[in-house]
Amino acid sequence: MQGSFTFGKSERLSYKSAIEDLFHKGSGIPCYPLRIVWLAREGEEGCKPRILVSVPARTFRKAVDRNLLKRRMREAYRRNKIRLSGRLPFSNRQVDIAFLYIAKEICSYHDIEKGILSGLDAVAERV
Repeated sequence: MQGSFTFGKSERLSYKSAIEDLFHKGSGIPCYPLRIVWLAREGEEGCKPRILVSVPARTFRKAVDRNLLKRRMREAYRRNKIRLSGRLPFSNRQVDIAFLYIAKEICSYHDIEKGILSGLDAVAERV
């Protein structure tokens, strides 16, 4: 199980076409303080889910605040991604997920983790 709690480049959603597909064809789930948009499609067996983390600059003007929230969201996902990836190796589905921060204030790590957990469980049920 070595390396199961890492978050490498292969797990980041970075291609413009994949991001556009995610937001045009994907489904959304509100999990306060986040909104989760996800899209499942055919892929290779054992594919890792790819994620995107976003905090709006309109709501949080200071980059320090946006970076803090993005770090908290990535860390919460990294520590709990087994809830989703544990169910995917048995299917040939590739899942792309966007975590969008929607709260107007800076929430604690605990609140963000709770939102990520409920979102990952919801996505795992639907995939």
